[in-house]
Amino acid sequence: MHKRIGLAALIVAWPLWSAAATRAAHPFVVPNSEVVTLHSQKDGEDYLLYISLPRDYGKDPQHRYPVIYTLDADYSFALAANTTTHFTDRGNLPPMIVVSIAYPGGITDLDQYHLHRTHDYTPTYSPAGGYGPAVQKYSGGGDQFRDFITDELFGYVEWLRQEFLDFAGAGH
Repeated sequence: MHKRIGLAALIVAWPLWSAAATRAAHPFVVPNSEVVTLHSQKDGEDYLLYISLPRDYGKDPQHRYPVIYTLDADYSFALAANTTTHFTDRGNLPPMIVVSIAYPGGITDLDQYHLHRTHDYTPTYSPAGGYGPAVQKYSGGGDQFRDFITDELFGYVEWLRQEFLDFAGAGH
């Protein structure tokens, strides 16, 4: 009797497990997006930039799109990109570019992620709090990170916009 119940449960559950395995084989992709690496001359670090472009990007080379910048791309990018697209499609927001900053390895290497965040998000050295003393010793790099954003990232995004528009305007 128990063998029949177990076999029946397996027969019923098998399609669910099979469907889950099929879904896992197809990762989710944010439409109209890409990931690029930007090396900072300010702090020597590599940053990953998750970039989402509006649906109509490049149709009018003179159009200037607003840009939303976010940190913690592993958490914020899909939310910001999909939310802006959702509201843009309904006429509640103008089309805009979303750029989110991430670290190589992302949240798959939480130790490195915590080190980078602690360094970049703290304005001064702070030995206590955060992720603990072993990580806090890397705190205080906020000025360098701010300089990377204002002196390098903003200029890079502007350069990317112009390069894309030049490429699109050439009939590609």
